Amino acid sequence: MKHLYLFLLALASVVALHAETFVKITNPATLQDGDQIVLGYAEKSHVSAGFSSTKKYIDVTTATFASDNVTLSEPATITLKKNGLYWNLYLGSKPIGHKSGTSDLDVNQKTITNFAISFENGNAQVVSQTPGKNDNEVFFAYNASSPRFSLYHAGSNMKGISLYRLDESTIPDVVVE
Repeated sequence: MKHLYLFLLALASVVALHAETFVKITNPATLQDGDQIVLGYAEKSHVSAGFSSTKKYIDVTTATFASDNVTLSEPATITLKKNGLYWNLYLGSKPIGHKSGTSDLDVNQKTITNFAISFENGNAQVVSQTPGKNDNEVFFAYNASSPRFSLYHAGSNMKGISLYRLDESTIPDVVVE
């Protein structure tokens, strides 16, 4: 039993140290239901890391960027779920929502926020499309003065972001005999 425990501990260490590669997305037609993505801002080598302690924005972590790829050791991926013409975004099991009347994220909402995803000038446009809200011009961006990803109103001075999809060929096969 002791040997099995040591083997599993060693295996977990190897898997945890393995880096995964994410490839930049530039065409919305390539998005698929269930895609695992991260938000990125290459100029500062930052990618999405998980919800902040207040859950009002997404924290950043440093990653290795090379050309149109980013490499991460412990990614906090966002899962895309297709919903008609739009996308729902989940960080872990929590839906990423837009808190009405603010630019804050809302992870405790009962109604899922729909997002339209397009690409312009090399940047991803991830815009809230929640019916019945008069503040639909809220989009994901990078805040360079206070490093984070969050929702911001059109016309704000925030930086454009990129989306990177998990390259599943970089996930190691684990064989236990």
